[in-house]
Amino acid sequence: MIKILKVQNFEIIKLPTLKRPFNLKYFHSVESTNDVATGFASRGCKPWTVIFAGEQTKGKGRLGRKWIC
Repeated sequence: MIKILKVQNFEIIKLPTLKRPFNLKYFHSVESTNDVATGFASRGCKPWTVIFAGEQTKGKGRLGRKWIC
């Protein structure tokens, strides 16, 4: 069974079939998932936290590369 908990502007999705206790956080739209993840990490998020989004408006590639889709 998939459980979706809505907290402020994001949803926490728990999938019991995953082997590790992943803490999945889904956003409908963010500027950068990396920036969101950095914010969570600086506030001491749980291990195995995964940030994903339906849309990135200012996503960046690694090593200064452009993100093209």
